[in-house]
Amino acid sequence: MRRAIAFALVFLGALPSLAQTQHPPVAGDPKEAWKEKEDPLRAKGLTACSVGDRVTASYEGQWVPAEVIAVDAGAAYPCKVRMDGKPEAADLSFAAWMLRQPAGAKP
Repeated sequence: MRRAIAFALVFLGALPSLAQTQHPPVAGDPKEAWKEKEDPLRAKGLTACSVGDRVTASYEGQWVPAEVIAVDAGAAYPCKVRMDGKPEAADLSFAAWMLRQPAGAKP
């Protein structure tokens, strides 16, 4: 029994030194990490939207044809779209950069 207690104390004594191991620094500020994923999307997205624009929006992992049905210039996601074939309840709002021109549309 004493050996088990002695072993446990030796083992537990080593844990703090393991916890204090230095980890390699992470490149960049973690608060800015989301921008790395977002910037390529911004480059491909629209710069603005208008009511009636035909666009392509990401929905459930696929690019779906949609139409801009409303624009609220003061909102974070001002472009409200209705996906083709989806009910009114499925309307979503996006920032313009999150939308794409439909396939085959001229830039």
